Amino acid sequence: MSKSKKPSGNEFEFALPQEMIERQMENWVRGVLESNDELTKVLKRPRDSYCALLAGKPVRADDQILKQIEAVLQGAARMK
Repeated sequence: MSKSKKPSGNEFEFALPQEMIERQMENWVRGVLESNDELTKVLKRPRDSYCALLAGKPVRADDQILKQIEAVLQGAARMK
């Protein structure tokens, strides 16, 4: 029979099982990565529009780009 170890004072007790904590961390990391991908895509749009303007080419409606940026920023804010 093995003796149970007593906490040494340097250990933390978690209210949630380790598996649940790991699942929450995985979900959070996945969400951050998805949010980063969306931010990258949407931030390319104003850059591309700016470059098109400099080249004298027509650009997409700026209100549509701003709506997309706002939606992605709100999603990113929820990931905090």
